[in-house]
Amino acid sequence: MPAGYDLTIAASLAEARASCRDRMPALVLLDRHLPDGDGLDLARELQASTTTASIPILLVSASVLPTDVVAAEQAGCAGFIDKPVRVDDLLAQVARHLAAAD
Repeated sequence: MPAGYDLTIAASLAEARASCRDRMPALVLLDRHLPDGDGLDLARELQASTTTASIPILLVSASVLPTDVVAAEQAGCAGFIDKPVRVDDLLAQVARHLAAAD
């Protein structure tokens, strides 16, 4: 893990919901396809809440059709990262969105 980042991993939509509620992350990297649901549902929930609406969400997905990118934008995601993830691109997007959130 790069220096300066505190990473919390959630293996399911339920864990991610609880983590976002309890920890108020600076940024969320969210997979589209989780074992217990669609990551876009959580993105919509976070964007609809006044306490979490300002958290940038980067959606990570192997589904890279234009409709998938549009769906991420409509759900309030600040960015889209396609799989397989390229670490340099991921870190650049994370840094850019964290800087913009400050």
